[in-house]
Amino acid sequence: MLRLTLLLLLTLAVAPVKVCTIPLADLVARCPLILVGRVERIAETPHDGKVAVVTVVGVVKGDKTLESVYVLASRLWTCDASGAVAGETALLFLSDGPGLDLKDGLVDAAREFVGPAPLYFEAHAGRGRMPIHEGSADLHVAALGDIDEVRAWPSTCKACTLPHQCPLADVLANVHRILDEQAEAVAPAPR
Repeated sequence: MLRLTLLLLLTLAVAPVKVCTIPLADLVARCPLILVGRVERIAETPHDGKVAVVTVVGVVKGDKTLESVYVLASRLWTCDASGAVAGETALLFLSDGPGLDLKDGLVDAAREFVGPAPLYFEAHAGRGRMPIHEGSADLHVAALGDIDEVRAWPSTCKACTLPHQCPLADVLANVHRILDEQAEAVAPAPR
């Protein structure tokens, strides 16, 4: 029995942690704010935290009057891919709370840094950040494959650090289609 218990504990200790995949429609539904934004700077906060100061280029979903937002650009757990690079422009799917926070004090320090302004989080453990490759002919975004539809995107750009790419216009058209479908689903039926 002791051997079985030790084997079970050892297995759990080395079990891989992985972010589950999510359909794009679910990601869109879960995010109160989707935008294209440019990272102006990265601010350091206590507990090894980073906050991206983002200038809004265009809002896809959410408050259309926003001019800038603060986004936590620090990983909160092992498989979290949250981050940002000063100067990058990205399509951002943002949530208003962390899915999981295993770093004591990091989120509180980031919230203190931004003061009364809202602090946003890259949705789905950082998969909600899709950097735009501005020098590309098709102006594509790059993404990790943890969003169902993204796994079908090809890996054609050798300059991109993320494995899947798709033209920004195609991704935005998909997001707008999903938003329209979600709005129709909640609209009251005509009488």
